Amino acid sequence: MIFRRTGGRLIRAGLRTLAVAALRAPLLAEKADAGTVLIVEGPGGGGFGGYNYSGWFTYTGIFDTTFGAANITLAPDLSNATQVDAHDAIVLELRNSADVLSAAEITNLTSFIASGRRVAMFGENAGWLAWNASILAIAGGANGGGTPISGPSGDFTNYAIPVSSLVHPLTTGMTEIFQMHGTVAVGGAALFDYANIGTVWGAERNVLTYLSYNEFFSGGDPSQDTFNQNIADWLYTSEITQKVPEPGTLALLTVGLAGLGLGVRRGRRRSDAAG
Repeated sequence: MIFRRTGGRLIRAGLRTLAVAALRAPLLAEKADAGTVLIVEGPGGGGFGGYNYSGWFTYTGIFDTTFGAANITLAPDLSNATQVDAHDAIVLELRNSADVLSAAEITNLTSFIASGRRVAMFGENAGWLAWNASILAIAGGANGGGTPISGPSGDFTNYAIPVSSLVHPLTTGMTEIFQMHGTVAVGGAALFDYANIGTVWGAERNVLTYLSYNEFFSGGDPSQDTFNQNIADWLYTSEITQKVPEPGTLALLTVGLAGLGLGVRRGRRRSDAAG
């Protein structure tokens, strides 16, 4: 009888502890470094510049150094769902001004973004309204009316835009960005003042749009190289999460399971003694 009561109490205590642990189930997101990046090239394999394109050696070198060349895949589009899902981050380079994403690309890219993985998409000046609208729609934004950026002096080309008050890894080490012929987006969280040329989107802010692609041509302003490196680092630091319980929850689970185990063992001893 004593064994029965003791074992029963231990089992009930273990079950109560496990119940508490279940109620405390909030989980922590454990960040992991991205291993691979899918770079979706412009028409003709970098028709407007980009990875491995002549004159873009700084841009190319930054991605090679950050990810390792073996971990970079080049693709003409995002229509292959298996290929898209096999990567940890995506760079969508500039296409023709009248191009838009296909239905298959929209589906695959939307699913990828929903997983928490990071995407950088590049647009251009007011001549690229169709393309800009296509990538901004994925993020939940829109074109800023096609109006070229106008700086404090009224000059809309080649001037420095200060970093906004938004604290974000993409602007680490920066006070401004020297932009060239860009245009603006409507919506999202602006990385820079005066003009929403660089924007992060979504609850997790895991999508970047930047509407001035020429910035990444080698030999530009140092602020552009810093931003380029920040983009590569940000993409490399993946938001793919492995859910792990909080330490306190793990402790409760351990105690609960130990109580159950001890109760079962004592119950077995009682059965053996009775036999």
